[in-house]
Amino acid sequence: ASLKALDCYVKLKNKRYEAYTLNNICNVYENLQNNDKLIEYATRSYKLAIELGDKFSIATSFNYLASAYNRKKDYAAAIETGKKAVAIFRETGDSNGLCATLNNLGSYYKFANNNAEALGYYKEAVTIAERKNDLNSAALDYYNIGNIHLKKANYAMAEQYFKKGQALADKQGLQDIRKLIYTSLGELCLKTNRNAEAENYYNHAILLQDSIFSKETAKQISDMQIKYETKQKEEENLLLQKDNEVKSVQLSKGRLAQLFLGGGILFLLIVFYLLYNRTKLKQAMDAELLRQQELRSNAIIEAEEKERTRIAKELHDGIDQQLSAAKLSI
Repeated sequence: ASLKALDCYVKLKNKRYEAYTLNNICNVYENLQNNDKLIEYATRSYKLAIELGDKFSIATSFNYLASAYNRKKDYAAAIETGKKAVAIFRETGDSNGLCATLNNLGSYYKFANNNAEALGYYKEAVTIAERKNDLNSAALDYYNIGNIHLKKANYAMAEQYFKKGQALADKQGLQDIRKLIYTSLGELCLKTNRNAEAENYYNHAILLQDSIFSKETAKQISDMQIKYETKQKEEENLLLQKDNEVKSVQLSKGRLAQLFLGGGILFLLIVFYLLYNRTKLKQAMDAELLRQQELRSNAIIEAEEKERTRIAKELHDGIDQQLSAAKLSI
């Protein structure tokens, strides 16, 4: 849906909504941990944010890119990109973005085995989190700082930070962080020969894992149910759409047949009309021709009759003259 929306906003040349949609797409690929796609869309988001002059979106794009580089184990690129985001958040005074990015940078340095740099970023992050009373971020930062000290075998310092993180995680009900802290405390107790405590912490971590697993399982079942219902609805809509298309085609065919039938009937009516007119015209012409023939015949007969009368008269007059002459001779 987001990709379709993105195409739509690109066609509409609505760059603000395009940038907003790109950020949503990046968030999806971040959750899916699809690094290549995340880099592709985060790069697009960065270029558009530069064009719009949106510093927050620029920094957010840097964070997405750094996260992808980190998972690809390109820690140098992750650190470099994360520092760019930190610089922007410092400039704009965005304490939330700065706190989260500092914590991320600490993790990138930790994965790159640079614990000294990691510790510095974690401590700055927890200072900001405490100042703005962000207890969730502070709990995570305490856990991260405790792990750095654990790796450096500073067990007393590590336990101090773990306990701070545990208190906040318990207060906030942060089950994931509680599980991580209990696991790390178990490891710390084993290394300091406190086996009973270690077992207790590990048992707590296992219980939390089971609880988290149950919640995740329930969520997965719920998600599957939603996906199934959504898919079923989509299939029903698809069937309805196909049914409507079939009905539309049938209706179109019916209308086309009616059109052809109506056209055929009209054509036949025109043909019949023309044939009828032609027949009537022929009959009129034949009648006129017959009348003309009758007139000509009558004229010929009349002329012949007159000629016969003239000839008869001439013969009669000639005979009378001859008789008169004969009488005179006698």
